[in-house]
Amino acid sequence: MRKILFPGLTILVLATLVFAACTTKTSTTSSQSTTTKTTSSTGVTTSQSGNWWDKLGQPKYGGTITLYTSSLAPSFNYNNQMVFASCWYESLFVPDWTLDRSIWSFAASYVPDQYYKGGLAETWEWNDAQTLTVKIRQGITYQNVAPVNGREFTATDIQFNFDRLLGSGSGFTEAIPTYAPFVSTIQKVTAKDNYNVEFKFKNPTSWINFRSIVESVMQNYQAPEVVKEYGADSNDTKTAIGTGPFMFTDVTDGVSLTVTKSSNYWGYDERYPKNHLPYADQIKLLCIPDQSTAIASLRTAKIDMVGNLDWKQAQSLEKINSELQKGEVPTGGPAIELRADIKPFDDIRVRTALEMSLDRAKIASGYYGGIVDGTPCGLVSPSYTMYTTPFKDWPASLQAEYAYNPDGAKKLLVDAGYPNGLSVSVDTPSNADLNILQVIKAYFADIDVNIEIKSMDMVALMPLINSGKYDPMVFSGGPGAGFGVTAAPNMATNWRHYGDMGNTCRNNDPKYEEIYAKIQSAANVEEAQTLIQQADMYIASQHWAVGLFPIMTYNFWQPYLKGYSNEGFTSSGGLVNEWYLARFWVEK
Repeated sequence: MRKILFPGLTILVLATLVFAACTTKTSTTSSQSTTTKTTSSTGVTTSQSGNWWDKLGQPKYGGTITLYTSSLAPSFNYNNQMVFASCWYESLFVPDWTLDRSIWSFAASYVPDQYYKGGLAETWEWNDAQTLTVKIRQGITYQNVAPVNGREFTATDIQFNFDRLLGSGSGFTEAIPTYAPFVSTIQKVTAKDNYNVEFKFKNPTSWINFRSIVESVMQNYQAPEVVKEYGADSNDTKTAIGTGPFMFTDVTDGVSLTVTKSSNYWGYDERYPKNHLPYADQIKLLCIPDQSTAIASLRTAKIDMVGNLDWKQAQSLEKINSELQKGEVPTGGPAIELRADIKPFDDIRVRTALEMSLDRAKIASGYYGGIVDGTPCGLVSPSYTMYTTPFKDWPASLQAEYAYNPDGAKKLLVDAGYPNGLSVSVDTPSNADLNILQVIKAYFADIDVNIEIKSMDMVALMPLINSGKYDPMVFSGGPGAGFGVTAAPNMATNWRHYGDMGNTCRNNDPKYEEIYAKIQSAANVEEAQTLIQQADMYIASQHWAVGLFPIMTYNFWQPYLKGYSNEGFTSSGGLVNEWYLARFWVEK
């Protein structure tokens, strides 16, 4: 499910201009294509022997894949994010379905640039760092529904989409505010002919520019005929027409959403190039607000997948339903954001004292059942080794600031002018892990820092955040929200940039801003990687947030759901990226 706002405090962590693990020089040409539609195939072909995906079984057509989400109030208005929209809309670039999952698992949301291939795009070339030419595939058609009626998808449709986003033409004079952070680097998109489109960027850095068009929230290529027929602001379900493998069929708010395979879909399976996609006849999305109910539905085979489970839930499922398949998803651990712009957290000694009050090893072995060891890290996931420095290689003085030392913490508080400790409040979304917050609160109390927990739903909390009227502490306590986040590496550096909407710490540090500016203008990947390492280490040294460590969540799926090997970011609903769904099949 594609959303602009994710669970917890994730309005603070919008997936804006995310960074790539590696890329080529701007003068090179990428040509990564899959077979386009030539003839319709109803049979199923098998792979040649020796492919890593052979263990996943042989594809079969037919059946229904049933998923769930914790909330379902879909919008079909183009100006708002659409639920399940990439079932019928498609992207220029998609993850490489053939890549061995031992090289990159695709379990988290971030996909490095070198692991993207062409989707609607066939080839692309950087003319210079600010000019990208994309050649789209011939023979791609819209779904055969009025008013588009199955016509061919062209470069003009791409220009129309970005003119609409940017307010740069095609009858549009104002940008869509919802998408503004995602398109801020794009100056103009121009169709050169039916199959070639040129992207002109404001930013002179090609790796940032590329991410601004692989981010899926902008890949809603709604045909001009649809806008003309229904209006630019229509919320009519009849506007859900794209080039994708599934067609919108039905929705009942708060109950279910259904899509059905498109009979004229152009795409073929990259692993089995003669197999016309999709395999499943239908995808059904059920609304199940309570996770325990979702788990029960998985156990009784009413749904096919559940994600974002903790270690206790995972152990229970494995014990009772041993036939279920399981996948691990490394994710960021809880953290408390400290407002560095006001007392008492404008003093680094107070921030460091809180850091030293936590016994991470004990929390890891106790609260998290020993599934992780509690090793500290920076804001960026330690699994992204090119962008981070392992804790064992940190300076000894910094390692000491993350070691459990309540006596040292108390001394720092005395030195900062708080010999009797202090009391402070923390704002937290009500859907955060309030149990781990109680654990952290107990450790803080041991050094005479007493916190008052103010729990509220996001509807109440976000206006406080946006207005700057929130308390000195904010708990970002859902999986993936704190330290060791698995989002794109430079997204974490954005969250500590002064003025960024995700920076609830409100730190305004000249040295950090200098590093950040260099990241934004890095000439190549190697330079950017080095700078992100520096930024991550500096973030760790300043203690603007007190975090724990990366944790692990789990995906479970039915043994009859085939083709799936733990890909896709699973959030509150455990719903994978819809792009994958055309490539799964069921064997009941």
